[in-house]
Amino acid sequence: MQDLELTVADVARQLDAWAPPSLAESYDNVGLLVGIPGQKLSGILVTLDMTEEVVCEALSTGCNMVVAHHPIWFTARKRLNGEDHVSRTIMLAVKHDIALYACHTNLDAVKHGVNAVIGQKLGVSNMRSLAPAKDAWSVLVATSTKEAAEKAAGLLEAEGLRPRLTADAVSVTRLECLIPNERRVALSAMVTTTLPGAEVYTHPIGLSNHGLPTPGSGMVGELSHPMSKSDFMAHVKHTFRCGGVRYADFGGDSIQRVAWCGGAGSFLIHNALQAGADAFVTADITYHKFFDAEGRMLLMDIGHFESEQFTSELIARFLSEKFPTFAVRLSKVITNPVKYY
Repeated sequence: MQDLELTVADVARQLDAWAPPSLAESYDNVGLLVGIPGQKLSGILVTLDMTEEVVCEALSTGCNMVVAHHPIWFTARKRLNGEDHVSRTIMLAVKHDIALYACHTNLDAVKHGVNAVIGQKLGVSNMRSLAPAKDAWSVLVATSTKEAAEKAAGLLEAEGLRPRLTADAVSVTRLECLIPNERRVALSAMVTTTLPGAEVYTHPIGLSNHGLPTPGSGMVGELSHPMSKSDFMAHVKHTFRCGGVRYADFGGDSIQRVAWCGGAGSFLIHNALQAGADAFVTADITYHKFFDAEGRMLLMDIGHFESEQFTSELIARFLSEKFPTFAVRLSKVITNPVKYY
């Protein structure tokens, strides 16, 4: 297939393989959110956030697909009437046949995703998952018909999971899903009871041979040499172009082992402490969460946008490698709504 005949489905298929939607958190909304899979593409615009201004930029640059890290909406909406920025953005995209695709927490989870880029910017080596999902299992469901596979997917979605049809699902009617170990037996039984004849295979992550990368949250690694606390903070502030850094201090003055999580990562503070991190870099830390570091490591909140700003470059680079002769543009719109006075 020539790049000139590229469709929305072609791009979505590559992105789904890179960051499987089944790796997304239950609250998330990823994949193709707006658009017709068979629509031919004229260009792709990559951004961190989907906004009206970004959709307008897509129009002005001749792009009819926007690929973003953050989805434009997370929960079900009952109306689209222009009453807020979310509905206006969706309506604008639909009106001008612009497809919207998001790869969010699923791109956070993969080995070479969002957090790997942050680690590269921080200058750390020996990067590894801060909280690998050791209790996750890969589930493969084989059914007799495509309709049965879709019904099985519906059952798993109703349980808050994110199953996905595999690339050859149209012919062999299979779907894959990641589930917590403690729910494996019950959910497998539910599928086979509801769909007699369906075969369910489960594999612990790391043993699965179905192409799903090991999921995990955050990362930890080591700087090539220790840095003083003040030098490290200056390095982070400069690298991520922070308007300001909120932090909780600690008793030491040397930083070498660093943990981090793009976006809201305060749920990993305990994991960073367990990993022996001298510093944990993340965003969206609430007041009371700053106490959780207990003065045992430097806890830095650099801002949500700031921590994930390089994700657009990551996505654009991936798409350019997959479709080298197709127009993939980086958005020039700075979508960060937070300002510093």
